[in-house]
Amino acid sequence: MSLLRSIRSEFIKLRHTAILWFHILIPVIGSMVFLLYFALYPQVEDNSKMSLVLELTAVVFPVIISVVCGMMAALEEKSSFQGMMSNKDGRTISYLSKLFTAIFLGGFSTVVLIGMTMSGSSIFSLAQLPSRTFVLGSLGMFIGSVPLYTIHSFLSIKWGLGCSVFIGVVECLLAIMFSNVNAVIWPFVPCTWGVKILQNIIYSASISAGLIIEKMGVAIIIIIVLSVAFLLLSFVWFQKWEGRKSFE
Repeated sequence: MSLLRSIRSEFIKLRHTAILWFHILIPVIGSMVFLLYFALYPQVEDNSKMSLVLELTAVVFPVIISVVCGMMAALEEKSSFQGMMSNKDGRTISYLSKLFTAIFLGGFSTVVLIGMTMSGSSIFSLAQLPSRTFVLGSLGMFIGSVPLYTIHSFLSIKWGLGCSVFIGVVECLLAIMFSNVNAVIWPFVPCTWGVKILQNIIYSASISAGLIIEKMGVAIIIIIVLSVAFLLLSFVWFQKWEGRKSFE
């Protein structure tokens, strides 16, 4: 209940900010761009259209996450993070509520983007996107990107919006690079998880969850271990953090 109350207070804080509109306008504009592409290039195969939508979204996700986490941290920075550090329910609840709020908003935007793209392509007969693969690919892309919220929450609180966005741009470039190569080290590069999980889903001969997990094998274990490690380390750090120093 403490966590739910804290999450509710986070949404109240965001009510009069650009962050909520950001999560509405970006997916709406993105879906319109994708539908325009479908209309201008009808000769492109439907599977290729689906791959373009999902892979482009996956490689842009790090930048969007970096901006969102940076903007949310900037709100707390105005009060020198006293609201987060002096929360009556504890620092862990305060940190988790901010993290879960950002993840929820990201999930909402993903649903809007995918839903509008699928609906628009069907209504205007622009493409027959394979709905099952499209939905599973989107889910895999989003789940693979969730650990980035932990990373960028830390960067944003510790060093601010500028640092978070800079790292987000670098991650975007890395995601683009790894999306075009089959490097075996990708499970150790968090910004590539979304696009690589997505590719393993949409390019699989079967989209059975069991077969996909079996195909990815050790990569899934590495991703889970690193994700949990990032989260636990960020908890430990925030519990001991005393706020930004003047030189930060």
